[in-house]
Amino acid sequence: MAIRHGRNTQLLLQREATFRTAPSTPAAFLMKWTELEFGRDPQRAEDPTIQNTPLAVKKDCGDAVFGGSLKSILCLNDIGQWLTLLWGTPVTTGAGPYVHTWTLGMAARPSALLELGYINASKYPRWLGAMLNTLSWDIKEADQSISMEFLAGEEVTPEPTAAFDAAPTSYAKNRACSKGGEVYDVQGASTLGRVSKASIKIGNDFEGQNVADGKEGFGEILLGQPTIDGSVTVLFDDGTNIFDYGRDHTSKPMTLISRNDDDSASLKLVLPAVEFDEAKHKISTSKGLLVDTNWRAHADTTAPTLVLTNGISGY
Repeated sequence: MAIRHGRNTQLLLQREATFRTAPSTPAAFLMKWTELEFGRDPQRAEDPTIQNTPLAVKKDCGDAVFGGSLKSILCLNDIGQWLTLLWGTPVTTGAGPYVHTWTLGMAARPSALLELGYINASKYPRWLGAMLNTLSWDIKEADQSISMEFLAGEEVTPEPTAAFDAAPTSYAKNRACSKGGEVYDVQGASTLGRVSKASIKIGNDFEGQNVADGKEGFGEILLGQPTIDGSVTVLFDDGTNIFDYGRDHTSKPMTLISRNDDDSASLKLVLPAVEFDEAKHKISTSKGLLVDTNWRAHADTTAPTLVLTNGISGY
């Protein structure tokens, strides 16, 4: 019996016009990824029946839910597809390079068809109504990658034996580089200190609803309270103000940037107002000291934006 290999798999993505409904015309994208765990949780019900047996009765059927996690390199071309699932369609300007801007709002988020293809086994698990709940990365990690969490509406049955799109579109690799990471409150004159780590997590706080429609899975996925938060590590020197900002509960703007090797592409998260946790004094080494604390974006008169600059004409 042939053994399946990770190298013989592929991941397709195509946004849906209607939640949990496959697009009528295949126009999928072949996405880069490094780790995936996705599937069906049957949510089986316990049977508490007492019937003079040493073991519990076999579980009964429930209403399954679908979802999972995905990790990928931070490709500054592919990321536009994921950001469109996260916050909706961007406004695109320019004529190469192109500038794509997503603005955080309360509009419903798009859903997508996701398909995992086992090419050498002709098996293509496919999910509809996939929605991106969280996206996270660290702009200074040597391994520039993103992590994502999804909810989905349903799994296509029976399992397809052919790809949804036999000729998907794929983007060239355009990976972010840790040397291109930058964090500041004022460009060129930051008061945040010299940052050595900066993690970001953007969430949609989705809540799946199992509706009474005679089908298993989420009949609707509701948008909750969007969040943007993370952590930051700063070199502890005379210019470190993170202690003061946390103690005084001072709000600061913050911009976090990821760039590729030659600075021809970048992803910029612009946050008008951020609050910091009060940092603790922590000494566990005789070497140079670092300050670690958490941050959270909060409401302001201006909405946060994500700005992606690359050679892709549109998402």
